[in-house]
Amino acid sequence: NLYRFVKYTEERRDPIIWINDLEKGIIGWDMGLLVSLARASQTCGHISKEQAWKYIEQAAQLCSLDLHTAEEIDKSFLLGKAMKSGKIEDWDRLLSCYSLLGKHRR
Repeated sequence: NLYRFVKYTEERRDPIIWINDLEKGIIGWDMGLLVSLARASQTCGHISKEQAWKYIEQAAQLCSLDLHTAEEIDKSFLLGKAMKSGKIEDWDRLLSCYSLLGKHRR
């Protein structure tokens, strides 16, 4: 799905993701899931607030090893999400969200 997603963005003439972005991988997606799980686990009472923060800090450290800018984190997350679905309508929604992120960061 990742390769097809990149090709799709190129065909749209809106290449947000380039082939070389794939080298960074989907660590942004993985760490986003880790943070979500830590927060949900803390909310449900399975772990303490301190334990949740430890997981969140670990996620940030792991993410920062390969991703150095907000744009790299966004792209890595986007790739992970795109990998989960091969549907063009899902990809269009993802690309719209990514575009909105970029506008709000400026």
